[in-house]
Amino acid sequence: TANAEGEKNQKTNVGCSVKGLAVDVNPLRFALAYADAGFPVLPCREKPYREKNVKSPYLKNGLYDATTDREQIKKWWAKWPHALIGVPMGAASGLFLLDIDRPKKQGDIDGLDSLQALLDKHGPLPTTATETTPSGGTHYFFKYDPKYQFSNSAKKIAPGIDIKTERGMAIIAPSV
Repeated sequence: TANAEGEKNQKTNVGCSVKGLAVDVNPLRFALAYADAGFPVLPCREKPYREKNVKSPYLKNGLYDATTDREQIKKWWAKWPHALIGVPMGAASGLFLLDIDRPKKQGDIDGLDSLQALLDKHGPLPTTATETTPSGGTHYFFKYDPKYQFSNSAKKIAPGIDIKTERGMAIIAPSV
């Protein structure tokens, strides 16, 4: 990583620096904190590898291998120290995700515009946990309720809006 002046920052595993202040963003510490809070985690690729995409799980069984077991998590991050942190959505974590995407290239639909149109029509979203994605989008996390069955979808609700629930996964902060 580099600081605001473009100087290489050798002090952090993964992180950032603002005006020379190093901020340690150690994925293992965050993965353990999520696990301690009851959210199963799994290591995901931070770079493409062969036919595997960025953000795909390193594990053979994918999100089905997610765990809260601290010793297993330590082993995974010892093997893949820069792995992104994945959390399965649905019953495993008790969460489902509304993922608002920003345009990747000129001409793409902005999920924020789609969300605003839905809010104008249906009213505001309930207060919930959110995080900003590296591309400027937003993750809205809601409590998963198995009484309401719906499936993962990409852009079915509206352009630029994805739903992740049972058999879906989210890459969560501080992963980028």
